[in-house]
Amino acid sequence: MKKEWKGEKGAIKPIRALTFGEALFDTIKGTAHLGGAPLNLAAHLAKLGARTAVLTAVGKDELGKILLSRAEEMGVDTSYILIDEKRPTGTVTVELKYEGIPVFSINEGVAWDAITPDEKQFEALAGDEWDVFCFGTLAQRSEENRKTLKRLFQEIKTKHFFYDVNLRAEYYTEEWILSSLEHCTICLLYTSPSPRDKRQSRMP
Repeated sequence: MKKEWKGEKGAIKPIRALTFGEALFDTIKGTAHLGGAPLNLAAHLAKLGARTAVLTAVGKDELGKILLSRAEEMGVDTSYILIDEKRPTGTVTVELKYEGIPVFSINEGVAWDAITPDEKQFEALAGDEWDVFCFGTLAQRSEENRKTLKRLFQEIKTKHFFYDVNLRAEYYTEEWILSSLEHCTICLLYTSPSPRDKRQSRMP
């Protein structure tokens, strides 16, 4: 049985969560695994009974089709997953080093580097109400995504902004981090991924 959460007036209702950022495939020892922190979070929240949606982008390719299908199977609303006809679905090569700590090689110029809703989609996002809006640092590596995120901060209706600092490779600046901290009401910060973190981040 799925868990439910109490609303402010005592009525039982599921929380509503929107996540923003990368949705991709991690390749580990030649095997592809569905990944991306925002998609992982949406899937885990859905498993707990939340109503979740993810704002991201995939390519018009086979991996994109698989990602959409898998997200729907996990109970994630795919209404805000954009289809990019020019860029491929994101992929990452993961090597497990000492004590199982992962090292990521993140491909650039992929679909989730251009999460750019049109005006109709922005209106739908702004017209909806969320309990929490979740975002991270990695997706801010592109100017397009930073512009989208800035507009979401201004227009989205949510009770909380959850920021997963989640630093990867060279894809962060002090400016992005400080701006994100200024907007968030909840912050997740950790130093480095451990084998335990790796297990917890897998898809349900």
